[in-house]
Amino acid sequence: MHELSDLMYIKNEAENMRSTLVNWANINSGTANLNGIKLMQKAIIKKFTDLNAQLQRHPSLIYTKIDEYGQPKSQITGDVIHFSKRPEAKRQIILCGHCDTVFSQDNDFQAVEVIDNNTLQGPGVADMKGGIIVMHAALSMLEQMPNKKNLGWQVFINADEETGSIGSASILKKLTQSVEYGFVYEPALDDEGTLAYHRKGSGNFSFCFYGKSAHVGRAFEMGKSAIVALSAMIAQLHALNSMKNLIVNIAKIQGGDALNQVPDFALCHVNVRTEKQTDEQVFFKSVEKIISNINVEYGIKVVMHGQFNRKPKCIDNNTAKLYQYIIEKAKHLDLQLLTHDTGGCCDGNNLSSLGIPNVDTLGVRGGKIHTNEEYIKLDSLVERAQLSAIIFAGLANGELV
Repeated sequence: MHELSDLMYIKNEAENMRSTLVNWANINSGTANLNGIKLMQKAIIKKFTDLNAQLQRHPSLIYTKIDEYGQPKSQITGDVIHFSKRPEAKRQIILCGHCDTVFSQDNDFQAVEVIDNNTLQGPGVADMKGGIIVMHAALSMLEQMPNKKNLGWQVFINADEETGSIGSASILKKLTQSVEYGFVYEPALDDEGTLAYHRKGSGNFSFCFYGKSAHVGRAFEMGKSAIVALSAMIAQLHALNSMKNLIVNIAKIQGGDALNQVPDFALCHVNVRTEKQTDEQVFFKSVEKIISNINVEYGIKVVMHGQFNRKPKCIDNNTAKLYQYIIEKAKHLDLQLLTHDTGGCCDGNNLSSLGIPNVDTLGVRGGKIHTNEEYIKLDSLVERAQLSAIIFAGLANGELV
């Protein structure tokens, strides 16, 4: 790279980065808040204008989700915004982020609060509006480098990552045909900047139980309780956690109506985590057997909906080399980065399933994401932007081939 002193450009932007983050975090962009998503995307596009990249919008695919009555309901999420520059360059990278958060419009957590001189608390400050700001700063530095012509880049920012990127995954696949490496700006795993390594896969499933209603006082024996069957199946699904590579979380149950009526419908929502892709078939075969037994024993019908939408991120040789390359580059900034496996998922899983080596926690240092205490360590805005700038400079210079 050129001299590390050149990275002072990013350091001089620290206050501007902080100010931008406060403004962005005060925009509610929960996944379902489509108007808020549009406002957030407008702010991002304005910020990225100075990079003189080509901008495209890609509508996310509409998909279905089972509602509380067991009926498929169309889910509409925000567009993907996509920036690209130098598609003719021999080396191509993609930077991934998301503008949605887990905080709905009616959540109590809506505004930024200063905790101390280096800590802000607020919705999305770490996950991952801070990461998008890091992305922009690093690319701004790249665009000042004399060797920038050697490296083409794309920025992919979706609006449904927090719900599994179901509507945007196919768009990512289309955009990465010629990509060599991926960089995802999810927050680091802890205040020390630890990078996520192996990631579990994930799938969401809904089980609909169809029984037979009856009057409790007059014909109780004629009824087939959907809730009783659901209760039995929940116990058997939970027992699958004894398997080495599976996590089965019974997340939500619904059902029943009048107290003097045998319930003829119940619903159970489940999240499943897998260590290896082969674990998916283990889960399906186990559930198929459970459903068959429940149907016979309780005289009802169970219907399963859902899919695995995140494959496990397993570290192959090329991905391991990318991690090691980044760890070595971090030493130029006196950073000693560690890695740690996690059960969490992100678009790094999706890039990995496409065969693209990637590191997916290059965003800010912070913590308590997905809670009303989410925070960012402000000095990590500059630190992580400098780290990415060093990485991009090395790739533009022909390193890591």
